[in-house]
Amino acid sequence: MSTYMPKKSSPKEAESSYVPEAEEEAAAANFLIPQNESGLVIVQPDIIPINMTYMKERYTQFSTWFQLDDNNHDTQQTHKKISNENNNNNKQQKYPSSDYEIARNKSVELKTNADKNGPIIDFIVAGNPKSGTTTLSNNLALIAPMPTGDMCLDPKALVTTSYLYWAQEDNNNNPNKNSESKQKEGHQQLYTGIKCPRYVSTPSILTKFSKYLPKTKIIIGIRHPILWFQSFWNMQATNHISFYQSITPYTLTKTCANAPICTNFCNKQLFCVHRSRFHIALAQMGKTPLSQDEYSLLAPNDFDGGPKIQNFHIRNPIFLYEQTQLTQEYFWDELSTFLDYPNATTISHDQIARARGKKENKNRTDINRLDVCQEENDSLRQLMMPYAYEISQWTCRYFIQSKDVYVANPTKFCEILKEFEKDPCGKFVRDEMNGEYVLPAAMRV
Repeated sequence: MSTYMPKKSSPKEAESSYVPEAEEEAAAANFLIPQNESGLVIVQPDIIPINMTYMKERYTQFSTWFQLDDNNHDTQQTHKKISNENNNNNKQQKYPSSDYEIARNKSVELKTNADKNGPIIDFIVAGNPKSGTTTLSNNLALIAPMPTGDMCLDPKALVTTSYLYWAQEDNNNNPNKNSESKQKEGHQQLYTGIKCPRYVSTPSILTKFSKYLPKTKIIIGIRHPILWFQSFWNMQATNHISFYQSITPYTLTKTCANAPICTNFCNKQLFCVHRSRFHIALAQMGKTPLSQDEYSLLAPNDFDGGPKIQNFHIRNPIFLYEQTQLTQEYFWDELSTFLDYPNATTISHDQIARARGKKENKNRTDINRLDVCQEENDSLRQLMMPYAYEISQWTCRYFIQSKDVYVANPTKFCEILKEFEKDPCGKFVRDEMNGEYVLPAAMRV
């Protein structure tokens, strides 16, 4: 585990307006066996130092990361055209002549393991929404030319947009400009990254990062699922007042079972109770053996839980945090270590941003705001609390044991997650016999 020296900061609170979200094998030997008295052995994965010279010069390597995609129908026409030109001119095979032509050419794709010589996209803030991702991206934007709002792109689009547009917006569109000169508020922007809180629950995109950009580091945040649900509801209720006046939280308990379309574990909704099962999204990444013991902590009674969980074998390293850690110095020190921030310094973190909905609506009195502790929402909490318990237990007993998963201060992290096992409203307790959350015996009538 890395060491750190605490430093003082002066937070500047900046409330951000709502930014709409975009639409859409590891072997058992890689996992640690619990040994100490708390049942956990936590060893942080080794962080491979970044070659700073490579980072400053990698813009010049842009064209070497791509190849013609033989599986693309248009590629056949491209090959035919190239072949004719070669026959006529007796020249070697031609590829797109400029970086911008590569970006536009649908027949060109990233090479598998395109980042084998070094990272191309340094990080993605992959989720979860309403878990501090806006604050995180506002601070990371100081070291990477990236939008602070949600921007969900597949790997090719992300690489071309990062290198040809974001990083060059003040440089006359010169794709070979040395990134060392790119500055924001005095910070060198040597990194590349993006925030898309939907990535974590979209394995079809993460598998592409695993295939083409396995050195991209994935940053994921979680929080108590009940508080997450309340926060998400209140933001959306502020943005879409009429719709949220017409439904109740129980409308969002419907699952994707037998649904023709399922996005983010939800049936035709942006968020739902099932999206709060953060451990299911994490389990799909394949960082644990997915043993029988694990299945008992992975929503075993759900249609897509337990042994029915899909393993997508994501190769990228992961940094996992809990939202409340964002206010702690040790979090930023450890995140800086994970990203191999230069000169053993800490990423600046005085930006505090919150996405709470449209500013123009925040003072309206007709918003159907949710208070999860109201008696009418008792059944909702009883439904969600078993998931909260499972998140706490599975994450600390299995997920963070992986050599590919990094957390800031693992002991403190698991102390925070232990609080997930408690009803945030203090009303229900867990029945150890069946795992349900019920009224304490003294309160039963």
